[in-house]
Amino acid sequence: MLNNAIEEMFFDSSDKGHRPRLRQIVQTHLEQNLTLPIQENDNPNCLFTEVGDGLNRAIYILSDVAKHLVYGPHIEEYTKQRADEIYKETFFSDTRKLEIMDQQVETLKCV
Repeated sequence: MLNNAIEEMFFDSSDKGHRPRLRQIVQTHLEQNLTLPIQENDNPNCLFTEVGDGLNRAIYILSDVAKHLVYGPHIEEYTKQRADEIYKETFFSDTRKLEIMDQQVETLKCV
């Protein structure tokens, strides 16, 4: 249930089939986080404690997914792939595409 709710934050219903690589990265990382053990609280009968624990867990998972999206190994893989493509197309005579990609990565890290 939490997995579906968090996934809906990243992808709306109109996004089905689009950005499959991003969807796969998010789903994989969410599944890894959801397997972490849930910490038992001292007062299981207190609704506020349970809600707080649930929100805390959701925020932790979202934070971890966001860090993984920005700093994960897929960023380097994509960068190398695009650099190879640009090299094959222009032999690096036109580096504007690389500069744009570098700016986009830096912007992503600032968010």
